[in-house]
Amino acid sequence: MNSAVRRCSLFAVLAIIGSLVVSGAEPPYSISISALKDVVKAGSDIRIVIALKNISDHEIKVPRSPGTELGERSNDIEVVDERGTAVPESKYYRVIRGKDAYNAASGPVDKSSPAPIFAQEESTIVSTLRPGETLVDGMLVNKMADLTHPGRYTIRVRRRDNTLKTPVTSNSITVTVIN
Repeated sequence: MNSAVRRCSLFAVLAIIGSLVVSGAEPPYSISISALKDVVKAGSDIRIVIALKNISDHEIKVPRSPGTELGERSNDIEVVDERGTAVPESKYYRVIRGKDAYNAASGPVDKSSPAPIFAQEESTIVSTLRPGETLVDGMLVNKMADLTHPGRYTIRVRRRDNTLKTPVTSNSITVTVIN
């Protein structure tokens, strides 16, 4: 075997080992959520608190929206009913996720409409978290998903870790909606 082939083989092996090490790496933060109320009346606001904690041994930069009630800008949400069926997303959530377009005159529109205008301007700030520090944000779940029907709903949030290019998922919480 000539030296060029050996070098290529060595680089291939090192690349495989490197990808295995990176894939086994842990994200630098954890996410936990809690509901302000476990039981809410249908049509009422369902607020959750999102706590992102730096669990690494170094400072991390965390992009987020200004304020403490716009957690939907940085986090995805998953809501399922008691049968495990995904709850329909709201038009607002579909627009901010780029699934629907937004027309300033008429509101959300179908993406296939001629010349849709996406009018969601987003400001982003970057917070620096030292090891052990927590960033607290919030979200109105009923603004993201249709929770107008009585039942038990399980909620989780997810955020993409840009360093590892993997999602970080929160704990699950349950909220009961009553008449």
